[in-house]
Amino acid sequence: ITVIDMKNREYQFIKEYNLEGVDITKPNIDVTQTEEGTANISISATDETEIIQMTYKINDDQEVVIEATEEGQKEIKKDITLPEGQSTLTVVAKDATGNTTTYEKQIIASSKPTIEIISKEGNVITLKIADKYGLKDVVVNLNGKVYESKDIDKNEIYVPLELQSGNNVLSIQVINVNGLEGTAATQLQQ
Repeated sequence: ITVIDMKNREYQFIKEYNLEGVDITKPNIDVTQTEEGTANISISATDETEIIQMTYKINDDQEVVIEATEEGQKEIKKDITLPEGQSTLTVVAKDATGNTTTYEKQIIASSKPTIEIISKEGNVITLKIADKYGLKDVVVNLNGKVYESKDIDKNEIYVPLELQSGNNVLSIQVINVNGLEGTAATQLQQ
């Protein structure tokens, strides 16, 4: 502070305040899907000083409370499994001074589409392409010839393919209604 008296003289006053120990930083929350589209989720709450509690809730289920097990603990971590389909995950983290952070996100847990060769008769193979939530787009490429279906809206389709004599190169790309992709590639001898 600078003070000027009546004779226009300046005086400097300096006072230092030590705010050590005052934690105003909110905890961090990290939510990681172990593999895109899967139901396995890892949630963690961290704080630079001390985390004391993390709670999580899936949809309208009962809230699960996880308390820190040690004084000075800086992280609480939990692996959980979401139900298949769309879920709302809510996570709240609280540090030792009462700072809280809330995380809420819609997460789709779904299986990836499946692709399999179910029969081979002569030079014709039949592919079964399926997804329990529904197929959206399918692209089959056999020896450079592309077969494509968009907006399928079925849970499974069967695709007969005629192989040529010799080596056949097959690639398949499938996207389900949840946006998850399944792919397969192989070479077949006829």
